[in-house]
Amino acid sequence: MPEFVNPKQVLEKVGLVPDMTGADFGSGSGGWAIPMATILKDGIVLAVDVQEAPLSALDGKAKLYGISNIKKVQANVEIGIEAIEDCFCDFVLISDLLFQVDEREKVFVEARRVLKPEGKVLVVEWKMDSPLGPIKGKIPKAEIEQLAKKTNFKFKKEFSAGDYHFALLFSK
Repeated sequence: MPEFVNPKQVLEKVGLVPDMTGADFGSGSGGWAIPMATILKDGIVLAVDVQEAPLSALDGKAKLYGISNIKKVQANVEIGIEAIEDCFCDFVLISDLLFQVDEREKVFVEARRVLKPEGKVLVVEWKMDSPLGPIKGKIPKAEIEQLAKKTNFKFKKEFSAGDYHFALLFSK
């Protein structure tokens, strides 16, 4: 049986510690923010999304799971996230977002801006040969690696994120 991405299992491979501050760029209704908040139980998770409706749904899910360390941030990551100051985060997650944006490099620039000097960014995207996901816009790993390199991130490792996704970890 095919294995879909399991956010908690993927996040456990990154080396997060409970008191870190994380940001989930393009968080939607919290598919990644909720598991991240359980791992960063003594820290903060900034759930960033351009749309209010998914962020409102995230509120309900967080309450249902008894999670209180998620802060919603409505912003467009391509333009900039005024609510997050420079060098504030230990970790940034960019999951299933890059195929949806026009200004991919700006997403990496914004991740770099909000990350602390030793911060990490994890990119999770659809595999090119996946029968699921977007029909158009899937991004090859090599393109993501080039974007990261162009914005001065260092490649750390690649690992599986289920049968339909790949995960790339970079550091600032």
